[in-house]
Amino acid sequence: MFEHPVIEDLARHVLDLLDDLPADAAPERPGPPPAPPAGRTA
Repeated sequence: MFEHPVIEDLARHVLDLLDDLPADAAPERPGPPPAPPAGRTA
């Protein structure tokens, strides 16, 4: 992935953390955040 082993290890760790998040917490494409659920004020 990356030439530098420390960067590659860090990237792998970040990807592991992202995998642990619920699907709705990590949108697949960048964009505006989703609207808050009904009944909740942002």
